[in-house]
Parts: sequence; structure tokens; C-alpha cells
Amino acid sequence: RAIPKLLSNAEIDRIRHEFMMYAVETIDQSWYIKNKYHDSGGYNHTEYQQIDYY
Repeated sequence: RAIPKLLSNAEIDRIRHEFMMYAVETIDQSWYIKNKYHDSGGYNHTEYQQIDYY
């Protein structure tokens, strides 16, 4: 709402509701996590999927 005439108030409200629905959606971790493991020192490691995997 800080930039006048860019979007109407109704459009801003609609986008906000759509974003909130997206933000609370649970995304399956297999989409972005390839592997989780512990090394010999007891540290946790996470390997992520490559961007072009999707």
C-alpha cells in the first residue's frame, strides 16, 4: 500500500490471502532434501536436491 496506484486495495488483499495459503502449506521434504546423515564426529549434515531436480 506504500506505492500508490500500483495495485488496488482489493488486489493487495487477494494477494495477501493467496500468499498466506501458500505460506502455511506443508511441502514434502523429499522435494528439497536429498539426504540427511550424521558424520563420525556426531555432526548433522543435510544434502539438498539440485535445482533442476524438480
